[in-house]
Amino acid sequence: MKRLRLYFDTEFTELSKKGKLISLAFVSENDEIFYAEFDDFAAKTCNKWVMENVISNLLFKERETFIKTSGNICYMKDDSGKIANALCNWFSELGNVEIYADCPAFDWVFFCNLFGTAFNIPKEVFYIPFDLATFLKYRGIDPDISRESFVEKHKGQAFIKKIRLKAAGLHNALYDTFLVKAAFEIIETEITGVLI
Repeated sequence: MKRLRLYFDTEFTELSKKGKLISLAFVSENDEIFYAEFDDFAAKTCNKWVMENVISNLLFKERETFIKTSGNICYMKDDSGKIANALCNWFSELGNVEIYADCPAFDWVFFCNLFGTAFNIPKEVFYIPFDLATFLKYRGIDPDISRESFVEKHKGQAFIKKIRLKAAGLHNALYDTFLVKAAFEIIETEITGVLI
């Protein structure tokens, strides 16, 4: 069965089981977008690095709760429950999907936690996420390479500027998701010649 490919990233308060989602983003292979910022985490629990690199790059940090949709594009800021419900609706519109992320060890757990457990994720979502770091290693590319530098080298500075207009920059979930999507596309088409 053909599944729509979704690229994915999150930002969270800390790398531990106590961490809370700050934001998440999905960008489909067809450029449908779901970007959400959470308003039910405590910013005061974030360390200095998260405050300077993640909180400062949020798109809606000054806004109150809202949702804006247009076709299969959704931007919102709300609590975890409302974001989970909006995601369910978005997935149902897209149909069967599979998730591609950078290093999804924490991202995937936080995503599953939005729905209670991994057994409760929306039925449209394939239960195995695919990760860029392993894909890079398999292709003989350093898995610790800067994603932004890698994408800029292959797609140019104009591409980086274009995605910066849509999202603040590194450590914004939407910006990082655009980088993940571009990196997969580069590896599959420009390096191997085949989009798998």
